Amino acid sequence: MSEKTVLEVTEMRSTPSAATNGGWKWAAFITGAVLLALVACLIGCLFGLLIGAAISNNRRSQTSVPEYYLPPTEEWPLPTPYQGSGQARLGVRYTMTAEGALIQEVETGTAAEEAGLQVGDIITAVDGKAVNANHPLAERILSYNAGDEVTLTILRNGREQKINVRLGAWTDLPLQLPIQ
Repeated sequence: MSEKTVLEVTEMRSTPSAATNGGWKWAAFITGAVLLALVACLIGCLFGLLIGAAISNNRRSQTSVPEYYLPPTEEWPLPTPYQGSGQARLGVRYTMTAEGALIQEVETGTAAEEAGLQVGDIITAVDGKAVNANHPLAERILSYNAGDEVTLTILRNGREQKINVRLGAWTDLPLQLPIQ
């Protein structure tokens, strides 16, 4: 090799290139910025999921059942506003479902027992008016007077039936006091 060739090779190696002039720093900076943005998006999505799940669970715990509804597992006192008023009474304890009022208990000596209603029946309508969360069974029955005859539409074992019931009165029962 000649001295000139060695000099040219040496000069080529000593010439600053884009890689040694700081170009790699910009590439690393941009790559780091993109990775940081992706991590921030991932963290934002995770927090969004957690907050959404918390809100969803909170809404599920709230029910649309009216305030005057008591679960069938509690002892029910005789409602004093209806005592002696001649207000209609069916004589069932129920829970509201998407289909209607699911009977949990049929009280003895009531209009419901006389009409043959059974635990597990779902009352879907009273005189053709739907029973649902917006118009629960109690609201429908309390719009009548004791002694009125109504037609209940029920689902029993998946089959729709119509049952005629002569409604009783709140005064038909002895006074029940809540258990202390």
